[in-house]
Amino acid sequence: MRQDLFVSKSIVIHASAFKVWTVLTNSELIKEFLYGTETATTWEQGKNIYFLNISHILMSNNR
Repeated sequence: MRQDLFVSKSIVIHASAFKVWTVLTNSELIKEFLYGTETATTWEQGKNIYFLNISHILMSNNR
Protein backbone atom coordinates (compact mmCIF):
# COMPACT_ATOMS: atom_id res chain seq x y z
CA MET A 1 0.00 0.00 0.00
CA ARG A 2 1.29 3.46 -0.85
CA GLN A 3 2.09 5.58 2.18
CA ASP A 4 2.08 8.95 0.38
CA LEU A 5 -1.69 9.13 -0.24
CA PHE A 6 -3.89 11.32 1.95
CA VAL A 7 -7.28 13.01 1.98
CA SER A 8 -7.86 16.58 3.08
CA LYS A 9 -11.19 18.31 3.71
CA SER A 10 -12.04 21.73 5.05
CA ILE A 11 -15.16 23.78 5.67
CA VAL A 12 -15.86 27.43 6.39
CA ILE A 13 -17.94 28.14 9.49
CA HIS A 14 -19.60 31.54 9.41
CA ALA A 15 -19.48 32.17 13.15
CA SER A 16 -17.08 33.61 15.68
CA ALA A 17 -14.58 31.34 17.42
CA PHE A 18 -16.45 32.04 20.69
CA LYS A 19 -19.77 30.84 19.27
CA VAL A 20 -18.22 27.69 17.77
CA TRP A 21 -16.45 26.87 21.06
CA THR A 22 -19.70 27.42 22.97
CA VAL A 23 -21.57 24.96 20.75
CA LEU A 24 -18.77 22.39 21.04
CA THR A 25 -18.62 22.59 24.85
CA ASN A 26 -22.23 23.21 25.92
CA SER A 27 -23.99 19.95 26.76
CA GLU A 28 -27.46 21.25 25.84
CA LEU A 29 -26.28 22.57 22.47
CA ILE A 30 -24.40 19.33 21.74
CA LYS A 31 -27.63 17.46 22.45
CA GLU A 32 -29.55 19.73 20.07
CA PHE A 33 -27.10 19.57 17.16
CA LEU A 34 -26.09 15.91 17.52
CA TYR A 35 -29.62 14.48 17.57
CA GLY A 36 -30.04 13.89 21.29
CA THR A 37 -26.44 12.90 22.01
CA GLU A 38 -25.56 13.21 25.69
CA THR A 39 -22.11 14.16 26.97
CA ALA A 40 -20.43 12.66 30.00
CA THR A 41 -17.42 14.68 31.16
CA THR A 42 -16.13 16.98 33.86
CA TRP A 43 -14.81 19.38 31.16
CA GLU A 44 -11.46 19.37 32.98
CA GLN A 45 -8.33 19.57 30.84
CA GLY A 46 -6.99 16.10 30.06
CA LYS A 47 -10.14 14.31 31.24
CA ASN A 48 -12.23 11.99 29.06
CA ILE A 49 -15.22 13.20 27.06
CA TYR A 50 -17.87 10.66 26.10
CA PHE A 51 -20.56 11.30 23.49
CA LEU A 52 -23.46 8.92 24.13
CA ASN A 53 -26.77 8.22 22.50
CA ILE A 54 -29.58 5.98 23.74
CA SER A 55 -28.13 2.76 22.34
CA HIS A 56 -24.33 3.05 22.48
CA ILE A 57 -21.21 5.17 22.88
CA LEU A 58 -20.67 7.16 19.67
CA MET A 59 -17.22 8.58 20.33
CA SER A 60 -14.68 8.83 23.09
CA ASN A 61 -11.25 10.38 23.38
CA ASN A 62 -10.19 7.28 25.36
CA ARG A 63 -7.20 5.56 23.83
